[in-house]
Amino acid sequence: MSLAPVVPSLHGAGQAGPGRVPYLFQDRWADLRRGRLPQRLPGVPTPMREIQINPDEVMYAVGDANYAHIHFANAKPIVYARTLKLLHERWPVMLRLHKHVLINPNFIRSVHVPKRNGGVLSVTMRDGSSHDAGRRRKAGILKFLNQNNVLKP
Repeated sequence: MSLAPVVPSLHGAGQAGPGRVPYLFQDRWADLRRGRLPQRLPGVPTPMREIQINPDEVMYAVGDANYAHIHFANAKPIVYARTLKLLHERWPVMLRLHKHVLINPNFIRSVHVPKRNGGVLSVTMRDGSSHDAGRRRKAGILKFLNQNNVLKP
């Protein structure tokens, strides 16, 4: 069975013509004519523009399903339509605190190391935000911070 006869009708090609708008776009066209502009979703990539992000300017990124809220040192945060896993693969200098947080060690203000073994490791960033480390990642994070002299005054 061929879908060729069905596809034009799905796209409204039968209604398109000189001065006509395909039926799938009639609601949007009516809104535009009334002066109502559609809201763009933040962080959704467009074919018109690609944003280059320098990982040295990123303080931290917080994951939210398939999006990442990226917080910069000197700019407003943005929503990026990629996962933290992909960002961590592209930016190996970033440190994965837990499932939802990726931080840049260069922007750490302080680290609260728990006195007892079961305590939560907490990292405070330069903007004052605090992020807890996952319990399974705590030992690896402490090792990384000690090796890179982040915990030294």
